[in-house]
Amino acid sequence: QGSCEKSNACISHAAPSDRAMIDYHIGKWGVKFSFQLRGSVFPKSILVAGSNAIFTAGMHYALTRFADMDQSSNKSNAVHLWTAFNFVLGFLIIFRTQQAYSKFWEGGTLLQQVRGEWFNATSSSVAFCSSDPEKRGEVEEFQHLL
Repeated sequence: QGSCEKSNACISHAAPSDRAMIDYHIGKWGVKFSFQLRGSVFPKSILVAGSNAIFTAGMHYALTRFADMDQSSNKSNAVHLWTAFNFVLGFLIIFRTQQAYSKFWEGGTLLQQVRGEWFNATSSSVAFCSSDPEKRGEVEEFQHLL
């Protein structure tokens, strides 16, 4: 905690007792936090990717070691597998792109709605402030309420 305040190398300056978030130490060049394991997605992603890589290597070994097919049918199977893989990959990419696009437009719409609400609130507060001398007391009371 003390060294973070002196060198300004920490993102969070919370006390250890009330710390709810991870304290990232960015280091001299600002990239040290990306190599720490606590709070990182790399351990989980390596677990998923590593298990899939081991499965793929085992399947490749089994197919090349124990397949008793001639070369022409082997090439035909590879073409069909490659076509199926590209179809599934293309479908997933298109689906995820459409999802991201719809979320982008939903966020833009909500942002415009918030902007309109703030504009209405601001214009209402201006509208309630009259320059009429006989309403001066009510206007000051309203302005102090804000």
